[in-house]
Formats: sequence, structure tokens, C-alpha cells
Amino acid sequence: MTSSDIQRYRDNLRDELDGAALYTALAAAESDALRKDLFLQLAQAEARHAEAWRAKLTAYGIGSLLGVSIS
Repeated sequence: MTSSDIQRYRDNLRDELDGAALYTALAAAESDALRKDLFLQLAQAEARHAEAWRAKLTAYGIGSLLGVSIS
């Protein structure tokens, strides 16, 4: 794995975590039950994507994202 790959994986992980946080915040602010549920489903999907990137980094022994432990 190259340093470029590591950076790309970290960027992807960060983006997925940001997406999960955004959808969670939108769900919290949503009064319509259907939309709230949809936002929560999207947040869960983003969290699963983040786990996939986290697993890839962990498999290569990379245990941090921007100085924060991800294991």
C-alpha cells in the first residue's frame, strides 16, 4: 500500500464519518417521521461504509485518522 493509498483511504473514512454525522443531525432536526427514518437509514449506511474503510486501514496496520485512534 502506498502513502497515496493510505491518504485516500483516510479521506474516504473521514468523508463517510462526516456523512453519517450530517444525516444523524438532519434526522434529529426532522419532525416528519418518514423523513427522520430515511435520514437515520442514510446515517447507518454511511457508518457501514466508514467501517469498511476503517477495516482496510486496520488490515494494513494503520490505526489513526488525523491523530485520533480508530481501532
